[in-house]
Amino acid sequence: MSERWSNPLTVAVIAAALAGFSSLYLAYVNNRAQVALEASKAESDRILEVLKIGEPERVRENLRFLLQLGLVRDEVLRRRIEAWDANPNRAPVYLSRDRRAAASPQRQPREPGEAAGAPAAVRGGY
Repeated sequence: MSERWSNPLTVAVIAAALAGFSSLYLAYVNNRAQVALEASKAESDRILEVLKIGEPERVRENLRFLLQLGLVRDEVLRRRIEAWDANPNRAPVYLSRDRRAAASPQRQPREPGEAAGAPAAVRGGY
């Protein structure tokens, strides 16, 4: 009986079968993770599009709509949206790139040779 298991062909067949099954299992796990990632991205994209509307009351209505339809499946995110919705004085704001630039404080132009955040002695001031 031990001769059968020590036969190189038998060992090779068993090793190939194990490799095949482990490969199938890893493909299955990777596929499930990819599907979960895509669902999370879709959920985030839906919420981002709602925030881009800009009108606080419409944003609030649309977020409620997403919650009612069950399109927000992440429990932590769902609770955060519900807590935000319970406080009518708060409104989410989505700042586009243009609006972010307008809202940020204007930086003073640097002098030639000036390093960002460098003290005056380093910039050439004595």
